[in-house]
Amino acid sequence: MSKPQLIVFKGKKSQTGVAFKTEFPKIKFSESGYDFDKTREVIEGRGVQAILPIWNSHAGEVTPSHAMTMLFDEKARLYHLWPQKIRFVCLGKKKDVSLLNNIISVSVAEAQCSDYLGKHGLSFEDGGDTTSSYKLFAESDAYDAVLVAPNNDYADYHVVCEDAANPINFTTFALLASIESSDWEMAEWGVLSDKIGDGHRIFTALQLPFNQTLSDAQEELFDRLIDDAETIDDVPKVLFVALHEYSNCRLLIDAGGEFVPPEILGEEGVHDEIRIIPDIGRPAENYSTRVEEFLSKNKSITSKDFVKHQGTKTCFFACPALGILTHGFEVDATEFIVRHMIDKCFELLDRGVKPSPEQKILFDKYVDAYHENGADFVEFESIAS
Repeated sequence: MSKPQLIVFKGKKSQTGVAFKTEFPKIKFSESGYDFDKTREVIEGRGVQAILPIWNSHAGEVTPSHAMTMLFDEKARLYHLWPQKIRFVCLGKKKDVSLLNNIISVSVAEAQCSDYLGKHGLSFEDGGDTTSSYKLFAESDAYDAVLVAPNNDYADYHVVCEDAANPINFTTFALLASIESSDWEMAEWGVLSDKIGDGHRIFTALQLPFNQTLSDAQEELFDRLIDDAETIDDVPKVLFVALHEYSNCRLLIDAGGEFVPPEILGEEGVHDEIRIIPDIGRPAENYSTRVEEFLSKNKSITSKDFVKHQGTKTCFFACPALGILTHGFEVDATEFIVRHMIDKCFELLDRGVKPSPEQKILFDKYVDAYHENGADFVEFESIAS
C-alpha cells in the first residue's frame, strides 16, 4: 500500500497540534483542515493514521472526536495514548477581564475552564474547535474573548490570562489508524513505527449496561478478568469508563500479553448484555505508566497512596505505586472497578510475586489491613480539582 496519510486534528495551532508536537517533536505533518466528522470519515476509509483527543480530566470523554465510537464500532484501531497538560490562553479585545462578557471556544473548554468562567461571570459559546473559535472571535463583534491553545501569535489582541484552565487539567490523546492497519508492515508505519506493539500489550473494549451498581454478571466479569494475572503487570488496567447511550458504559482496558476476556454464562447461556472486543489495538507503551509519570509532578498526588480526583464532569481514581489510574464518569462505579484491581494486586503480592520497591513499601504498609478487611481497607484521598 502507499504511505498512510497522517492527520493531526485541526493542525499546528490546535490543542491537538500542540500535543502532537510535544510528543513527536521531530515529525513534520501537513495541515488537513478536517473537522471531527471529516476525520472520522477518512479514518473509516483506508490508509489513515490520525491523532485525536479521547478523554479530558474535567470534561470526560471527548465525544465530538468520535474516537471511542470508532473503536467500539470496530471502524478503527488504537495504538498509542499519552496525557498532555492543557492550557487555554484567554484573549480579549479589551485587557481588563471585568469588561468582557461573551467568550467562545471549543465545547470542552467550558468544563476545563469552569473556575475561570464562573469567577468572572463570562457567558460561554461553543465555537466548534479552538481554531474555528479564534476565527469567529476575530471576525465578529459578538465575542469579547476567546480561549485558544498556547504558543501561537496573538499580537492583535490582549492576553487577558496566560492559563485559564482549571488545575489538574489534562487531555489524553490517541493515535488511531484505519481498521486494516492490523495488517500493515512496520515499514508502512514510517516514523510512528516505534509506537506499534508486538502483542505484549493489547487494548480490549467492553460494553455493558450501567445502573449505578454492577449486576452479578458484571461483578463476575471483573473478578474473572483478573483471575489469570500472575504478575502486577498482568493485571488488566481499566483506563476509561465512559457513559454510552441507552444507559450503557464502555470500558477501555490495557492488558499485558494475549488477552481474551471470558464469556459470562447465566441460566440462559451467554449474557448478551456484555459485549467484548478482545483486540482493538496493540500499543508499544503502557499508558498507565505514562500517566503515572505525568502526574508524578503534582505533589498532591505523589504524596498519597490512593487518590481520588473529581473534575467538573468526570473523575479518576489512582494508586500510583501499582500503576493504576482509571478515568470515569460516575464515582461509585469507577471506585468499584479500581478496588477490584487493587485487591488483585495485593493478592498477588501476598502470594509472593516480586514487587517493585514502591510496591513493596505500599504492601508492607497496608498488608495487615488487607488481611483484615480485603480491599475495603483502601481510603481514597481527594485532591483539589
